[in-house]
Amino acid sequence: MFDTLGSELVRGYSLDVIDGRVLAKVSQRFRDGRHMPELEAFINSYLSDNPCKLAQFTEFGDRPPHDFAWLEPKDDDTADLIDWKAEELKSFMANLADEPREVVATLELRPGNDRVFDLLHAAADLSAALSSMHDPKQVDVSVVQAWFRAGRFDLMLGLVENEWLEVKSQAYQVSSPTPTELQNRQKIELAQDVARFANGPVEAVLLIGYEEAKRGNESVLARVSPTALTATHASQYHAILDSRVFPAVVGLSIEVVEAPGGGSLMMITVPVQPAEMQPYLVHGAIVSGKYDGAFFSVMTRRGEGSITMLASQIHGYLVAGRAALNASAHPTVESTDTPS
Repeated sequence: MFDTLGSELVRGYSLDVIDGRVLAKVSQRFRDGRHMPELEAFINSYLSDNPCKLAQFTEFGDRPPHDFAWLEPKDDDTADLIDWKAEELKSFMANLADEPREVVATLELRPGNDRVFDLLHAAADLSAALSSMHDPKQVDVSVVQAWFRAGRFDLMLGLVENEWLEVKSQAYQVSSPTPTELQNRQKIELAQDVARFANGPVEAVLLIGYEEAKRGNESVLARVSPTALTATHASQYHAILDSRVFPAVVGLSIEVVEAPGGGSLMMITVPVQPAEMQPYLVHGAIVSGKYDGAFFSVMTRRGEGSITMLASQIHGYLVAGRAALNASAHPTVESTDTPS
């Protein structure tokens, strides 16, 4: 039994069952129709590697559909009349573009997949992406992930680096022909960039392939700058992080997507880590501009910048851990004696 009338799970999408198929309907109202021509293409691109597909795309306006047949040029029209019709049609289309629009994207599972769980996730991510297209304040990690996986790198331009978002214009130089000293420094930089997110309170993403610009005190994603990144780089980075960051980052993912004009971009996702495993340490440090493997470093994120963890904080963690070990080794025994 399925109650389609009470099936709305989160704002922005609902479930329905038609002819035995479970469908997710993602709806979003836009203030105008200027982005409508590209929305269907964006959704199909977003779902290209998804276990779900677009079953139907519908667009609604506030007014009934317009019939422009009377504005089509006819054989007996004068030149002036043809010009007038063209201007009228242009004016009508401009007015239509300014009207509010509501779109409904109906998603369904691809053949051979019966996991409604996948449908829920696809609908939630798409809903977040559509609702954030015109309001950057609503953008979060899930929206950035959706745009990235759909190859819509341009939608992220104008975002500000913050506690959950950082960008790099170039790949980390961690292999030949880069000199060994520089390789070691780049490996430490990669490990520190990931560890500072792992020591933070929120899920975060690190994007490689964007140039940034200053806007006051903020760093803004200003230009897409694809670089030479492949799945091999993702494997290399995984191996470096596994050997440099302690403990291992739970749920770490590294994705590479090709850019339309050549080159690729990379997205490193760092989920929220268990508080009891923090702080995450980096084996190695940069001392006086040089790599030193005898040190370890502890970094954390603050806004769009980074700060080193104070010695007093690290000492506090050590004391707390030692106290917990002593407590477990010597548990307090409560008296069970009762008066005779």
